[in-house]
Amino acid sequence: MGKPFRTEYEPQDFERDPNGNFHSTYFHVACGHDRYAAFDATGFSQETLRSRGLATVAKQQSCEFFAPIRRGDRAVIETWVERIGTTSICFRHDVCRASDGTLAARAQAVTVIVSLETGKAAKVPEDFAAALAQFFPDKEQ
Repeated sequence: MGKPFRTEYEPQDFERDPNGNFHSTYFHVACGHDRYAAFDATGFSQETLRSRGLATVAKQQSCEFFAPIRRGDRAVIETWVERIGTTSICFRHDVCRASDGTLAARAQAVTVIVSLETGKAAKVPEDFAAALAQFFPDKEQ
């Protein structure tokens, strides 16, 4: 326990604002890809969840920006699980510049488990919650 899921990401030109910085909209997209990659790494891909009649839906996302990621910079995205509720999972994403580790943004996202049959919120499967527990921080970050 206590290690984030971590990936490197190189923003593409279309993901940049007029000043050449990684555009805020695409931070959420990159963080979403990181969540799905974390699910895959635990053995709970979207396909696996669908085979159980479940899906994940992003309910809420927010992001606070601290420093730019410019053309030529790579981003490191660290994904932590902050909380697992009855039907939802709260994630925190720290997005840093790979070159110097500067925290560029911190995002939070709430993902809800949904039944494909009813379209309503469903219980987070216990084995999925247990697999995600490795991404809980050891202490407050």
